[in-house]
Amino acid sequence: MLNQKSAILFLFFEGFAAIAIQFIVLRQVTPFVGSSVVVTSFVISIFLGALAVGYKKGGKIDKKHTEVLSRNLFKAATLLGILGSYMFLTVVYMYTEKTNPIFVLIVYLLVVMSPIVYYVAQTIPILVNSMEDKESSRKAGNALSFSTIGNMFGGVITTVVVMYYFGISWAVTITVFILFMLSLSISENKKKTLFYIFIIFPIILIINIKYSSLMHVSESIYSNYEVVKEKNATHLLINRSFSSQLRNKDRKPYKYIERIRDIIRSHPSYSKDAKILVIGAGGFTLNADKKLKGKILYVDIDNKIKDIAEKYFLKEPINGKFEGIDARVFLRRYKGYFDFIVVDAYFATFSVPENLTTIEFFKGVGKKLKPHGIMVSNFVENPYLNDTYSKRIDNTIRASFFSCYTSVIEHKNPIKNVIYTCSNDLNNKRKKTDLIYRDQNNQPSIDFINSRF
Repeated sequence: MLNQKSAILFLFFEGFAAIAIQFIVLRQVTPFVGSSVVVTSFVISIFLGALAVGYKKGGKIDKKHTEVLSRNLFKAATLLGILGSYMFLTVVYMYTEKTNPIFVLIVYLLVVMSPIVYYVAQTIPILVNSMEDKESSRKAGNALSFSTIGNMFGGVITTVVVMYYFGISWAVTITVFILFMLSLSISENKKKTLFYIFIIFPIILIINIKYSSLMHVSESIYSNYEVVKEKNATHLLINRSFSSQLRNKDRKPYKYIERIRDIIRSHPSYSKDAKILVIGAGGFTLNADKKLKGKILYVDIDNKIKDIAEKYFLKEPINGKFEGIDARVFLRRYKGYFDFIVVDAYFATFSVPENLTTIEFFKGVGKKLKPHGIMVSNFVENPYLNDTYSKRIDNTIRASFFSCYTSVIEHKNPIKNVIYTCSNDLNNKRKKTDLIYRDQNNQPSIDFINSRF
């Protein structure tokens, strides 16, 4: 087995790789099912379940420790590099597109992630079983300690460094490489192990790095970015969802963006000095054709989105300023007020940002409006409110503002872009206006006349 110093490094990198697997899976499934609390809970819970089963299995292994450990880590690396790739997930969801995506996620976690974690989890108990009995208790504590330190560094470095600067495909590849090196370091037949690594690792590089470079113009810690060029327009896709469009002829965006601009232009507060906040930058197309006046500030949680959009989509600097920060943090910290706040963060096909769909968020938006300012928000929903999500979104927005009206971009499909235009209560009239008209009074006529004078 390993000497003390080698064992410390071995356990550190085992812990590093183990926690990296969890973050990799969370990030890889985001384009397919989002990153909601529900998704996160399934990933963490099934991860811990596989960890527990692996610990128990590893504790039962009392012979051929190095052989079993090396084989386990090799299997984990191979499964992660191939079945944990974005390409494999794309194929899975392509053939299950009519199935509930959460159900597909659970099956994927049980069939793909669980075996990977199961093999890696056996490391500590196998190492402890290989120790002498009189020292096993102390060494077990040390093993857990060094592995947990590896967890700590692995979680931070994988997300904040590797995913942020190089992308998820490199995070997968680096973690696979670490597992392969751990397998090689403890292997009793290093030539054979190295031979198999030389065969499999190039395949993993192609599946992850090459495929990603072909599919995506860029990757960030939050999203995969694609640019699709058609005959008449160029599209920016974020996590497999169409986010923005520029028509090749006149650089016009999607129709709902044009409607939002029309709403802003027709408002009395519209001028060259109007302050406009856009939550959810997308492709920065609100004023890509430079026909909208005002001082525009874009806010998006992904601080790399501006450089990506300018380089691959707009092909020029954005018209406005940009801050890469969580929208709710921005609203709490910002001291000024806006004439217009555009909330356009709900384009994803399979998920919505949960923290931007609550009454607390929309009330926070309302607090940053000037007295006569308006919020304009785009939601992809059922315009007839025939499903729970659409109806509750409608309830939430209307409960957050004094008044709202909606406009629908076409009615051809059941799910469309529904634009909400909302304003605050200027004169504390909510209690009075929340009342309804009844047969036994003449309030409608009186209120109608008063509204005209």
